[in-house]
This record gives sequence, C-alpha cells and structure tokens, in this order.
Amino acid sequence: MRLPVSERNAMSQNQTTTKVGNLVADPELRVIQPKSGSAPLSVANCRIAVKGPDDAATSFYDLIVFGDMGEHVATSLHKGNRVVVYGRPQLRQWKGKDGEDRTSKEIVAEAIGPDLRWATAEVTKAKASPKLRVVPDEVDEENF
Repeated sequence: MRLPVSERNAMSQNQTTTKVGNLVADPELRVIQPKSGSAPLSVANCRIAVKGPDDAATSFYDLIVFGDMGEHVATSLHKGNRVVVYGRPQLRQWKGKDGEDRTSKEIVAEAIGPDLRWATAEVTKAKASPKLRVVPDEVDEENF
C-alpha cells in the first residue's frame, strides 16, 4: 500500500536534520536523463550509519545528493568516511520482491562534508558549472 504524496512527504515539509555518521559504502553516481529534454541530472546515492546515544541501535539513512554536489560526493568521499549531512528527511515506501511493505529513511542532502573531528581534508574550490551561470540582460558583464 502506497501512502499519498502528502503523507509520504509530511516528514520533510519545513524540516531539516543534521546527522553525523560513517559511509557504509562508496557513493554511487547515477545520471538521470529527464524526459523533458533538459540537461541530465547527476545523483549520488550513499548510506550512513548513525550510532544511537549510549550505544543504542544503529540507524541507517539513505542519502540523496543531486547535481554537482552529487558528483563532488562521488569523487571525494569513500566507504568508512565520517561525514556530516544537513538536509531534508523523508520516508520512502515500496513493496519488496517478497510482497512485504518496506520503508527507508532518506535524507535529501543540502550540504555534506567530512567530519573534521576525525579526519583532515584538503579543500579545492570546484569550478562553476557553465549551465548554472545565469546573467540577466540588465547586468553589465564587464562589472559582474
């Protein structure tokens, strides 16, 4: 049984969360070809394990990272890295191959990076994607 979109996404409306955990696998980069003819969209999928307080059960969250940030995650982060994730939580429900209802906890990442308490990082500024630079007609490009 699939919940209506309003109920499925109720968890994500106007809410954000921050989680700190370890990547349980290398991020997987996929390229989605939209049907509308717009540019392909990169999506990185990965999963983190978050230990509960006082050694309580571990929770797992699927991370969804879109666009250029997804590409950066796929090239910069690896299995075992401790990361800090900020984003919108949501629940995804589906039927498994065995016919049972399944639910996964997802976070649509707005920001993600290594946890510098446990690692060091060398930051390299990414070049701006040409498709993202939009300059209105009234702006003087020489002084932009």
